Parts: sequence; C-alpha cells; structure tokens
Amino acid sequence: MKNHHRIRRRVLLVLGCMTAWPGAGAFAESSPPAWPSRPITIIVANPAGSATDTLARIAAEGLSADLKQPVIIDNKPGAQGIIGVQAFKSRQGDDHTLIVSFSGLNSSNPWLFKEQKYHYRDDFTHIVPLVRAPSLLLVNADAAWHSLAQLLQAARQDPARLAYAYGQATSQVMGGAFNHAGGFPELRGIPYRGQPQALTDLMGGRVDFMFADLSVSQPFVAAGKLRALGISTQARSSLMPQVPTLQEQGLADYDLAAWVGLSGPRGMSPAQVERVNRVVSQYFASAPVRQRIAQLGFTPLEASPQEFGRFVEREYEQWGRAIEAAGIDPL
Repeated sequence: MKNHHRIRRRVLLVLGCMTAWPGAGAFAESSPPAWPSRPITIIVANPAGSATDTLARIAAEGLSADLKQPVIIDNKPGAQGIIGVQAFKSRQGDDHTLIVSFSGLNSSNPWLFKEQKYHYRDDFTHIVPLVRAPSLLLVNADAAWHSLAQLLQAARQDPARLAYAYGQATSQVMGGAFNHAGGFPELRGIPYRGQPQALTDLMGGRVDFMFADLSVSQPFVAAGKLRALGISTQARSSLMPQVPTLQEQGLADYDLAAWVGLSGPRGMSPAQVERVNRVVSQYFASAPVRQRIAQLGFTPLEASPQEFGRFVEREYEQWGRAIEAAGIDPL
C-alpha cells in the first residue's frame, strides 16, 4: 500500500512538471530578444568627409565597442538631406537603423520646403546630442577681400556680380541671414550636393563666398587655399582665435551655429534609447574623444533624451525666426 502511494506521488510530480514546462516555454518566447542582435546602421544624409559624417564615425566607434556589434555608416547625400531621411523612413520599425540628425535636417528644412517629406519630430526618436558647430565665412585665398568690411562693400556696390555657395540647409540659412544683415538680399545662392563640393568650387573661383563648418574648412584655411573672414557665433573659436566673429565686425545680431545629434526611428524602445544615450554620452565625454572634438572646432553637447527633444524644439523655432527674417521663401 505504501508503494502504491509512493508511485502515485511520483506520477503527480511528473505531471506537475510537465504542466509547468509549457508555461515556462511560453514566457521565454514572449521575452523581447536581446538588442542589438545584428549590426547597426547609421544613415548620414551628407557626403563622406562632411562634419556629420565625421561625428557619425566617432559615435560608431563608441557604440560598436560597447554593444559588441559592427556599426555601418551609410551615406545618403542629396536634396538637402531629404534623400537620407527617405532612406531612413523606408526602414521605420527597424530599431537597428539610426540617423544623424542635425540643424539642417530638423531645424531648417521644415521651414524651407512647402511640401514636407517628413516631420522633424514625429518621424524620429531623438536620442542624444553630440556637438554644436560654428561655421566660417570663407572666400578664395586669392580673392580681393581681406576683411568682412571689404566683402560687404563689394556686395553692396554690385550684388548681381557676387554669388555664394551652400552645401546644406544650414549654410543656406546662414548665407541668407548674412545677406539680410548686410542689406543685399538679392545676392544669388547656388546649391551643391554637399559642403565638400561647394568648397571645391569656392577654391576654384567659381563662387565668391560661403559659410561652411569650421571642422571641414579649417584645414583648407591652414593650407592657404581659403581665407576666413569671420565666424558665425557670438564667441571666437579656440581652434582659430585669430578669426573675429561677425558680431565684432558690425553684424550685431548674427549668432548661428549648427548642431548634430543621433536619432532613431519613431517608437524606438525607451530602454534602447537610454542605452544608446548612455553609451554615446560616455564615449564623447572621455578625454581622448573630447580632445578630438576640440581639435575639430566643435563644442560638445550633453543631455538626456528628454532634454534633447526639448532642444530640438527650441532650435526649430530659432532657425525658423532666422529664415523668416532673411526673407527666404520656401520651395
């Protein structure tokens, strides 16, 4: 009789384990997969060699080392960043695809185009800011103008003769704001696929001046191929302290700087957002990377995802005011 009870208890124990096991399996199946589970792609809506491309590659270093996955940079230049955003939007829902967000893409473009191909806020999850980036007002090294005053005088005397280049929306707005502040709004602006192409034509004498990121243009100034007449922010750059600000030279209210950050697709998991923010913020705060950033003329930015979202909103409003004041009509 005792053996009968022992056998019965063993049978019930086995049945209990069999009953519990499917539930455990179902729980495991419902758990989210580890992230990242494959390589991450960062779309850069500008050409290789641009400031955004350089920063994307720095961020990729930190992400790849921490997340133990390759990070692929995918350059999609053209149409003032819209081609890159369309490529990004085609992968909506793919939380392994990120994009470099920046002032041209998220602050200027919404004001520059009547037909919106994307929304600066709703189509992105803004994750982490990277840097603020001043621009230089540049002319060819052989140009007759050695100061801002000389360029302004030439533009006012014969505005139809001069033309400026721009390789992105930020440079377009800076050029338009400069023309407005100088009193010659009819000056021609010539668009390019990216800053490197615009700089090439400036060095070749095919255009007269342009605004370009300090990080991209400083080597050409140092090599004697371009001349910097001013810097776009209200403070001089520690990288080029000899270059005066436009404010110092009489354009009292001129203070514009680009910004660059990293964003993900709409609806990206808060846990993933926090992780990328933490990894990138820590990497950009490390001494070696901060030194590289300073040598490029960038000012590092640091913020939580929530703070970065509010920053994007403020920059959108600021650049909108600059575009309206410059009288730039949307296309």
